[in-house]
Amino acid sequence: MAGHPEVDLDFTIALSRTLTEMFDDGALDMVLCKRWPDGDRGELVFRDQVVWASATAAPVFRHDEAQLVLYPPPSITRFMALTALERSAVPWRIACTSGDLNGLAAATSMGVGMMAHSSRLLPAGVQACAPDPRLPSLGALEFVILERKARDRRFLTEMSDAIRAKAAAEIALPPAA
Repeated sequence: MAGHPEVDLDFTIALSRTLTEMFDDGALDMVLCKRWPDGDRGELVFRDQVVWASATAAPVFRHDEAQLVLYPPPSITRFMALTALERSAVPWRIACTSGDLNGLAAATSMGVGMMAHSSRLLPAGVQACAPDPRLPSLGALEFVILERKARDRRFLTEMSDAIRAKAAAEIALPPAA
């Protein structure tokens, strides 16, 4: 921002589908978001494994049902979690739904249930669950950038280059314990 004092930068934090819809409607010039597992849109920035996460690294089951803490639809990690559990015939129950990460992290850190989340971006107070035969693998998420074709792309190019550099530096580090 120091190099572009004339630019007003406004951040919008939302579910990836919401961000892509806003982008498509012309409301956003650039989006960093998750790509749907079957999607091909956007330029790949990084890929990360999705893990089951809980407060203590112990999977959260009650009455033989996986207790879940999930974003509402149309969340990609929600879709991945429910699809994996259904394919593996693991009984599940949604114990908490929250539209923001702080709500998911709070419920998970209090032991309400498990969340499906990017392994490298786990919030404080939450850790990857230990391997458990009841929990199916969730696969990987792809994080992508969508950029509007603008007349003056200088700022967007600098911004996307900075995002890619930050992601590359983070990926080079081992995942947080």
